[in-house]
Amino acid sequence: MEIHTETRNEKFRRLAEKRMSQLYLDMNKLANLAYNSRYEATLADIQELFRKYHKQGLAIRAYFDSPMTLWNELPTSFAFENTEPATDDKKHALFRELATKRMEAVFLDARLIVNLSNKSNYTYSPQEVDLLLDGYEAKGTEIFNRFIPLKEKFKFDA
Repeated sequence: MEIHTETRNEKFRRLAEKRMSQLYLDMNKLANLAYNSRYEATLADIQELFRKYHKQGLAIRAYFDSPMTLWNELPTSFAFENTEPATDDKKHALFRELATKRMEAVFLDARLIVNLSNKSNYTYSPQEVDLLLDGYEAKGTEIFNRFIPLKEKFKFDA
């Protein structure tokens, strides 16, 4: 009976799929806040959420692109910085509370993905990293679009 030992690349792929799938689930929870009458987000809130998500993606890329393994210092905390007022303070406060918790879960997922950049434990190709980070960005775009109001009117630009 032959025992198969998992290669460092197989381990990378297995863990990357697992960790990205968890990130997708956590992003889906964030999407549940869109178009829900119990919550109110301002445009500034939505822009800040996804600007920070994108910035986190760039930081992940930097870890994988580094020629040597870096100590993982990717932050897992999230806080809103904008102070744009909302029409319903109670709904807005609830949105921010839940969005903060859910983004922190996403950022923790991102930190676990960064751990896969450790070249002494895993091997991966540039194409695999591209696929991983393309998936990260595509999920961000998918969820961002859930928060954008649907167009109701057509208008020719002047």
